[in-house]
Amino acid sequence: MDISHHGIKKSILDRLRYERYLLDVLKFIRLNPYDRVCIIYRTVNYLKSLVLENLNSSENFTEYNIEKEKEIQFEDKYDIFILFLMVHTLGDEKLRKLLGDIKKALVNGGSVFVVDYAKPKGIRGAFFKFVLNITDKDACKCLNRGNEIFSECGFVEQKRAILKRGYIKAIHFKTGLASFKNL
Repeated sequence: MDISHHGIKKSILDRLRYERYLLDVLKFIRLNPYDRVCIIYRTVNYLKSLVLENLNSSENFTEYNIEKEKEIQFEDKYDIFILFLMVHTLGDEKLRKLLGDIKKALVNGGSVFVVDYAKPKGIRGAFFKFVLNITDKDACKCLNRGNEIFSECGFVEQKRAILKRGYIKAIHFKTGLASFKNL
């Protein structure tokens, strides 16, 4: 399919892609070389090679494709979970179940990072929503999904960042701790 026939230039679509901003995601997460990391993703794990560069060994790394795994069974404990561009694809009940399983597999003091689409404001937001609706209808429906389910499951937001000119958000959660904002 030739994108230019639809009046959208390829260069504009390339600006919306997030791969080149993954270093910003890693700066936000701040991995330690000995962290045990689990990434749960949807289609392609673009973050994998960058995470592996920051870890002491590949034995500290596990990944799950949410589309291929019918049910994820965590056999280990992890310091960090990264939910990479997949939260928007889950219904509320599936997300609750996944968060319950993550909570059991998270070490005491561990973190969960959600890296997902964010809706920028203004005309850029309207354009982004239009393009996302063409490329990923599920994501478009869940752009403004709140953190209520995370709160229900015992996760407290610690900090957030909006990356890539407002198209990608990264949110850091911990379990059962008071939020830094309230200290």
